[in-house]
Parts: sequence; structure tokens; C-alpha cells
Amino acid sequence: AMLHAQTVPQPVALGISVLPSLWAWIAAAIGGPISFLMFAVGFLAMGWWDNKLVAEGGAPSWFGSLRLILTGLVTLTMLIASFATL
Repeated sequence: AMLHAQTVPQPVALGISVLPSLWAWIAAAIGGPISFLMFAVGFLAMGWWDNKLVAEGGAPSWFGSLRLILTGLVTLTMLIASFATL
């Protein structure tokens, strides 16, 4: 649940909410090493967005810590997968 009123207008928030899925579909369709790099960029972007939300008080502080760890692990995995498929 949100801890405060929404700071992003609803149409913008809706647009942002679908971007990760669209990005992932495009990355999957491209295939090859570039797709793993695109996944890494997508996870980094969403990790940044989620930590921004935490900083604004829109999510609990533990969520930011958890998101940072998970984003780091997933990004590292995607980079390894990208180099492994060269």
C-alpha cells in the first residue's frame, strides 16, 4: 500500500507500469547477447525507480534494501548470460 498520496499523475504512472513488460518483450524478441543486456538495463531502471519511490516515502525502507540486493544479483546474472552467449 502507498504510504502517501501519489506524486506521479495517474496516466504517467500507468504508462510507467507497462514499460517493463514492453521492454522485456522487445528484448526477448531480439534474442542473443543483446537481449540479456537489455534485461539488465530494464532491471537497473526499475531498481532505480523503486528506490526513488522509497526515498519519497512511497514504500518502506526495507523494500529499497531488498530491491537493491535483488537488482544487483539479477543484473550480474544478465551480464554473465550476455557474455556467455557471445
